[in-house]
Amino acid sequence: MRNFVIAGAGEVGRGIAQALIYERKNVILVDLNPDALKQASTLECLLIS
Repeated sequence: MRNFVIAGAGEVGRGIAQALIYERKNVILVDLNPDALKQASTLECLLIS
């Protein structure tokens, strides 16, 4: 299975992550903004700051 790394956990990054998760892909979401990562914390993916 492929891993998808998304730089940016803002609205667009979260939307892309949700679509990939729905397709049962492994997603890694990277952002330096703790508020953006907090909003993404409900997604089933790895979060990296």
